[in-house]
Amino acid sequence: MKPIILMLGFIFFIANFSFAKNSYEPSGNTPFDYESIYIYNFTKYIYWPNRTNQITIGVVGNPAAVLALKNMAEKKNNNNIHFEIKYFQTISHITDCQILFVTPEYTSFLPIIKQKIQHKSVLLVTEAAENAANQSSVNLIWNKEHTKLAFTVDKKQIENLGLKISSKLLSLAKE
Repeated sequence: MKPIILMLGFIFFIANFSFAKNSYEPSGNTPFDYESIYIYNFTKYIYWPNRTNQITIGVVGNPAAVLALKNMAEKKNNNNIHFEIKYFQTISHITDCQILFVTPEYTSFLPIIKQKIQHKSVLLVTEAAENAANQSSVNLIWNKEHTKLAFTVDKKQIENLGLKISSKLLSLAKE
C-alpha cells in the first residue's frame, strides 16, 4: 500500500510541475502574442537612420512579453532581417535598442524611462492608459472586451527622434 501512495504522490508532483512549467509559455493567443505581431509590423513601416539588418527590441515589464516577442522573432527572422529580443529587469538595465516595449506594469515609470532613452532613436511602444499614452511614440489599445487591438501614433514625437513613419502606418492608426 505504501509504494502505491508514494507512486501516486510522485505522479501528482510531476503532473503539477509540468503544468506549472507550461503555464508560462505563450499559448499563441495571449495579448502579448498579438502585440508582438503589431510590434513586428511597426518595423516594416518605421525607418531608423543608419538601419542595419538587425533590429533590437527591448522589453521593460512582464517577461511574458519577451516570450511572445522571441516566438515572433523565431518565425520572422530571415536573411534580410534579424530580431534580437532583450529583457530589461529594471529601468537601469536598459541599453541600446531600436524599439522599447513597456508593459502596463511599468507605465507609471514612463518619465524615467524617457529620460533613460533621451537623445536616442528608440521607438517607445506602450500599452498604457489614456493619461499615459501621450508619453509614448506608439500606444497599443485593447477594447473593453480585450478582443480587438488598435494603436495610436504620436507622429511628431517619432519625427523628433529622427525616425520616419510611413503614411500607410499612419492611416491605420486610431485617432
